[in-house]
Amino acid sequence: MRVLYLYGFASGPLSDKAQFFKKKFHDSGIPFQIFDYIPTSQAFSSMRCSNLVYNLQQLVNKNYQDNHLLLMGSSFGAFIALWWASLNPNKVKKLILIAPAINFTANFILTTLGTTSSKWQQNK
Repeated sequence: MRVLYLYGFASGPLSDKAQFFKKKFHDSGIPFQIFDYIPTSQAFSSMRCSNLVYNLQQLVNKNYQDNHLLLMGSSFGAFIALWWASLNPNKVKKLILIAPAINFTANFILTTLGTTSSKWQQNK
């Protein structure tokens, strides 16, 4: 089995948490990769969740053909992992979701994303 880790929104591939998990899995002899789904600050401002799911799909198609993927995500990374896994259930052997950011209320969407729920649903 191989582990693919998705970090949280305000985090990154070099975060203490990502590096902690990388070391623990490496020490256990389990292949571990950190998916950097927002590789540049320029890409960050134009990204949508659907783009991140698409980027994850491209990585998995290229590197994970054996269907023994353990998908692990923290916070926003768990949200993206869960979304992708729901679209590709046959490619994921296990999911580990750490404090998944999945409770998007209408008020959160309006105040944080600056739009209404119906517009967000159309444009996500």
